Parts: sequence; C-alpha cells; structure tokens
Amino acid sequence: MASQITRFACKSARNIVGHQQVAVRCMSGANPKIAANQDKFLKEDDTPVYVKGGPFDQVLYRGTMGACILAIGSFIYNMWDMATPKPK
Repeated sequence: MASQITRFACKSARNIVGHQQVAVRCMSGANPKIAANQDKFLKEDDTPVYVKGGPFDQVLYRGTMGACILAIGSFIYNMWDMATPKPK
C-alpha cells in the first residue's frame, strides 16, 4: 500500500514538473517585451523594484503604503475607542 502511494506521488510530481517546464518553454519566446522587462527587473543594481517600474509604480507604492498607515491608525483608534468606557 505504501509503495503504491509513493509511486502515485512520484508520478504526480513528474506530471506537475513537466507541465511547468512546458509553460516556461511556451512563455520564453512569446513576446520580446517580456524578456526586456525581465532583464530590467532582475538586474542586480540594489534598487527597489518599485523604483525600477517608473514614476507610476512609485505613486502606486507610496499610495498603498499611505493607505496601510491610515488603516492601521484607524484600527488603533477604534480599538482604543471600544476599550475605554464612555462617560455617562
């Protein structure tokens, strides 16, 4: 029984790996813009990814960080408001 389970797991893993290799093989020659973007983002130059994308990515990143800070502040305010007793 255990050998059958092991054999099934190995066969399933081979199928999964084979499909991934097929997907990578299909994507590698699909579009030259993809290769250019990969070269730009995978270059080791110690710059953050959100800076490599250009000004629009920087605005999106900073907006997301600002929204996170506002959400955390709102959470803390609401927890404090619910935890403190209200004057009667």
